[in-house]
Amino acid sequence: SHAADRLIQNMDALVEALRASVQRVPTRIQVVDFAKLSLVEQVLTARQTHVLVGMHGAGLTNLLLLPWQGAAVVELFPVKAPSYHWFRGLARLRGGLTYLRWTPPMPSPTAQPATASVTGGTGTLVPPAEFVAIVHAALAAAEGGVASLGVYNAVLG
Repeated sequence: SHAADRLIQNMDALVEALRASVQRVPTRIQVVDFAKLSLVEQVLTARQTHVLVGMHGAGLTNLLLLPWQGAAVVELFPVKAPSYHWFRGLARLRGGLTYLRWTPPMPSPTAQPATASVTGGTGTLVPPAEFVAIVHAALAAAEGGVASLGVYNAVLG
């Protein structure tokens, strides 16, 4: 299913790599599943987040609630998903946001099944080094705000 592919399979490893790489203080990194929050909690969380990172899906609409200055959004795509531009357009319409995206390489048709895909139907594996690099780019773009990073693992849309 699409929802299963939109899970970030190695979320713990990504958060650990990111925490190890963040040098400046104060940077708060929190993993949030917006689907488990009330509407009020979603709004409050998003308003305090300067960099929102998430897998392509309806949960990224929370980018509309990010602070007006010094905010960025990073959209991650699962291997099997077409590279849609909805949230890039939404970020552009909203204004005041930096939009970045991570798209996994398409598997080679001749590759062995074990290496042909970073997706096994149970989520998408995001390479930690690539994740850290794109999040650092987003943090640099959002430098004007208080450094607060919300990585969500919502299965929405």
